Amino acid sequence: MSEFDRKETQRIMKISTPRNTSKGIEQEFKIKAPGAHAVLLAADFTHWQEHAVPMKLTGNGVWGVPVALPPGTYQYRFIVDGEWCDDPECTQRVPNIHGSENTVREVPPTQRHGNLLPTLNHGAPPINRKRGWAARSKTAKPQPINL
Repeated sequence: MSEFDRKETQRIMKISTPRNTSKGIEQEFKIKAPGAHAVLLAADFTHWQEHAVPMKLTGNGVWGVPVALPPGTYQYRFIVDGEWCDDPECTQRVPNIHGSENTVREVPPTQRHGNLLPTLNHGAPPINRKRGWAARSKTAKPQPINL
């Protein structure tokens, strides 16, 4: 593998692999807007225009910005040279109060140590990996689920 190929592979992996940070899971927002002078990310997590995030030109007319978000569902749009724009790559949309649509980004909960997060595990004992996914520890007793 050439030096260029190695660096390009590292760059792609860095862009496409979500990272866990202390503030959440890193999400890459991007839009192709060749010829644009300024692109902003406006979302419910930025209080829309109040704290819109400036995006950077990454090459070939693509603008992008990484944002760390905790698990949840978020609505967003882009502002390209002062005009509101949809994310053409996103198919999940919801109507907004202005008669257009917001695009939606879902950040799923992460997995830790191979088990689901405690909120999804409902108090069940950890899985005994040596005996397979369905096997549980012999000493563990079923725990009642309190709803």
